[in-house]
Amino acid sequence: MDTQALLLGIPIGAVLGLLIGFLWSRGRLARLEVELGRARATLEGERKGAAEKLELLRKEGERLATEFEALAAKALDANSVRLLQLSREAFGREQATARGDLDLRKQEVAKLVEPLGKSIEKVNEELARIEKARAEAYGGLNEQLRALAGAHEKLQAETGNLVQALRRPSGRGQWGEMQLRRVVEMAGMLEHVDFHEQVSGESDAGRLRPDMIIKMPGGGQVVVDAKTPLEAYLAALEATDDAARAGHLADHARQVRDHVRKLGAKSYQEQFGTSPEFTVMFLPSESIFYAALEKDPGLIESGVTDRVLLATPTTLIALLRAV
Repeated sequence: MDTQALLLGIPIGAVLGLLIGFLWSRGRLARLEVELGRARATLEGERKGAAEKLELLRKEGERLATEFEALAAKALDANSVRLLQLSREAFGREQATARGDLDLRKQEVAKLVEPLGKSIEKVNEELARIEKARAEAYGGLNEQLRALAGAHEKLQAETGNLVQALRRPSGRGQWGEMQLRRVVEMAGMLEHVDFHEQVSGESDAGRLRPDMIIKMPGGGQVVVDAKTPLEAYLAALEATDDAARAGHLADHARQVRDHVRKLGAKSYQEQFGTSPEFTVMFLPSESIFYAALEKDPGLIESGVTDRVLLATPTTLIALLRAV
């Protein structure tokens, strides 16, 4: 009976133990659920509180940021005003210093420029004087140029007339005789005292009349005849090419030689007993003589053979003053 009771009591005890454990666990679970609910409520409250605090912190941060920005702007404005004031003060000081330096430099520059200004003034006065003199000289030069142009035109006209006159034999003869008279007068001789013009003489060939008889010391006299062979010479001057010019100059030399030969044949010196043994053939231009001599170098020797002495204005003056 005791064993059965024991065997029966063990399961019952186990069941009772399990029941008691279940009931205890259930009670504990209820208590835990209550505590969990409380913890959840507490956590929710704390969460809400934290959210409210976070919102407050956010709003406070925004307020502080706004205030900081306002303070920063205010400080910046104040600093800007102060900086501007300081800049103005510094600029004023620098400006005053610069103005003083500028005045000083102006004075120094004025001292340097004053002599230069006086020099420039003198230069301007001199330039004005030179300009005035230039204007006067220019005006005078214009007058001279106009006069020169008029004289040139007149000379051209007279030259043209002279050339036309010299192309005529009578004109050439008159010009040669006129030049002969001037040369003799330049040698210091007087008409009817030292020389006679157009003196006539007789010969077997007829009446001879040399252009001039010049009286010499001791009773002697020199017969002079002026010749002006210009036809070929003028043609040479007007020639446009060298070949034509050379041909005309050769003709000119032949004309001069022909005059020498004809003058030698007249034998003037034999018609005037006290004359030397030669006749002077006067060429009224140096260029006429030398142009012929260049083409005919034996012209002088030929004249000596024909007892004719070729003379130009220069050589005739020298001859007359020598005797």
